[in-house]
Amino acid sequence: MSHRVTTRTDMKNPAAIRSALQKSNFSFTEESSGDFRVTSGPMSGATINPKTGVVTGDTDRHNKNTLGMLKQVYGEVVYMTEAQKNGIELVSRRVDAKTGDIVLRMQMFG
Repeated sequence: MSHRVTTRTDMKNPAAIRSALQKSNFSFTEESSGDFRVTSGPMSGATINPKTGVVTGDTDRHNKNTLGMLKQVYGEVVYMTEAQKNGIELVSRRVDAKTGDIVLRMQMFG
C-alpha cells in the first residue's frame, strides 16, 4: 500500500528546478501556485514546492535514489550558473563510474 511522503530539500531556485527537470528528461507542469508537478519518469506524480524546497510524492514511485538523482542534477545546475556569473567555464565533465559523483573541471578565463 502506498502513501504520501514528504522530503525537505534545498531545491528553492525555480529556474534551476526547471533546468534540472529538463536535463533529467522529466516532463512537468508549472502550477499557478509556482509548484512543479512531475508528469513522467521515476518521479511522476511528485510535486516540488520552490518556496519551501519540499518534495511530496508517492512511496510506490519515489525513493531516495530517484530524488537523489534529481537533487544531484539540481546542484550541478546551481553550481554551473554561479560559475558562469563569475567568468568560470566548464572544461570537462565526467561521472565517476564507482561513486556516481559528477566531476567538473573548471577554468577561469580572462
